[in-house]
Amino acid sequence: MKHLVLIHGRSQEMKDAATLKKSWVDALRQGFSNAGVSTDLDESRIHFPYYGDSLINLIDKVVNPAPVVTKGLKGQIPEQMFKAAVFTEVIKNAVSEAEIAKERTSGEAEAAQVTEKGPLNWRWILAGLRVIDSLKGGSWAVETFTNDVYAYLTDDDVRNAIDKGVGAAFTEQPTVVVAHSLGTIVAYAILKSDGAQQWNIPTFITLGSPLAINAVSERIRPLIKPDCVGDWYNGRDPHDTVALFPLRPTRFPVQLTGAKDNLENTSPNHHGIESYLADRDVARWIYNAIR
Repeated sequence: MKHLVLIHGRSQEMKDAATLKKSWVDALRQGFSNAGVSTDLDESRIHFPYYGDSLINLIDKVVNPAPVVTKGLKGQIPEQMFKAAVFTEVIKNAVSEAEIAKERTSGEAEAAQVTEKGPLNWRWILAGLRVIDSLKGGSWAVETFTNDVYAYLTDDDVRNAIDKGVGAAFTEQPTVVVAHSLGTIVAYAILKSDGAQQWNIPTFITLGSPLAINAVSERIRPLIKPDCVGDWYNGRDPHDTVALFPLRPTRFPVQLTGAKDNLENTSPNHHGIESYLADRDVARWIYNAIR
């Protein structure tokens, strides 16, 4: 089999890398079973660059983050505006104005206690996130995802440290890349910048990706398919509020090889990687790519 690099998303801090890798591989084996295919997975060719602890330490400005010492984030107002832009885009496309109005009425007592000092305290945003949380279970994913994405996209120390660690998993050998959530942004960035001259990526698979959210895509331009990438597939549950939009030319002007935008992710917030990997079509993409 070809080499396989698995790039995780956020909320993986304080976890064991070997255990996380096993959960991905087990879910992929389940996906193969669901797809009616089977193949031996040579785990020596499966690489799982773990950056969970480094990411959270960098973001939390721990004095001695491992493995890199770095400076903290530079100011809070731009971060608040980034969050507000993401939240607004998510809410407008995930729930209706009627649902938000109903939530604001029922939550009036709670909302009255909120002092509107900044964009993150806008009552409309709070109401919209509560609706998403009650109907689709996704507001937690959105709230936590924005912290990490903002740090990665705007802080050179964070981005360089993560890119260096993840990039070390690649060689000149043909390599299939499967990335999830924030990991799709990390993978896309390093494949564009570092992979062009030295890497051979016959297949790139993104799952639960926020690449088409405007607040994200405007910071990763130019929006192109990395030169080192052959086929590109994207899997998305339409109720995954992190993967708010499909990677289609109307929002993300890159022609993909294939996509599944009606995937049913059965995790509580419709975003978990295990459910994405267990999908039979996603499993077939990976199966065909690594053989």
